[in-house]
Amino acid sequence: MITQELVQDMSTLRRGLICLEYLRAHGPSRFKDLTDLLGLAPTVVSRILKDLQQDDWVHQQPESRRWELGVRMRELLPSRDQRLLSSSRELMAQLTHHTGQTSVLFTLEGRHVVCVHKEENEEGMKMQTVGGRRTRLAIYPWGWFFFEGLGPEEQKAILEQEKDATKARAEIEKGLEQGRKRGWVLRYGEERSKLAAPIYDSRGTLIAVLGMGFFGKAAKAQQNRWGAMLLETAGGIAHLMA
Repeated sequence: MITQELVQDMSTLRRGLICLEYLRAHGPSRFKDLTDLLGLAPTVVSRILKDLQQDDWVHQQPESRRWELGVRMRELLPSRDQRLLSSSRELMAQLTHHTGQTSVLFTLEGRHVVCVHKEENEEGMKMQTVGGRRTRLAIYPWGWFFFEGLGPEEQKAILEQEKDATKARAEIEKGLEQGRKRGWVLRYGEERSKLAAPIYDSRGTLIAVLGMGFFGKAAKAQQNRWGAMLLETAGGIAHLMA
């Protein structure tokens, strides 16, 4: 028998699920964002959030007072790298097929980059990294984008690992200026060249960098076409991650 109490419980459950879906998509959010979303009185929304918080489905940040997904909810969701892997495989396979070059996808952990996935072409340039491998952040095109988001102390520590810190910083700044104009960057070498394009989430936060390595001779002739294809693939991955 469907009672008024059951109907009310189902309505509350639906509203709670709407809040969880919003927090999953938008990250830490203000209380006002959630009241606007539900179109309910603040006291009602507060009760919904407190019920969710009681069982660790949501968490309120102590300082900002913003609401975010709690421990139990995060445990149910695939990790960001797992989502990136499932979102990128097919698109990267297409990119490698059309260019004949190896493509790689990286995320950042502290001062290290993690290879989430590598799509290799037998006739293309070989790259030592493999899926799951962590390496220190170096001054490569994919590292330029990650470097920009680090704090001053972390940037200093990265530059100190280079033989010429001043030259390395100048290369990064030049590369990022190139990236702001075209959306992708190129580091050309006589023997080996590397392309990279950033991947942002719906809030404009950098979550990964897509790279491609190829022999230097092909760089100048193909850079615009391959750069556009790399950028399109990065955009496709971002869309699937949204």
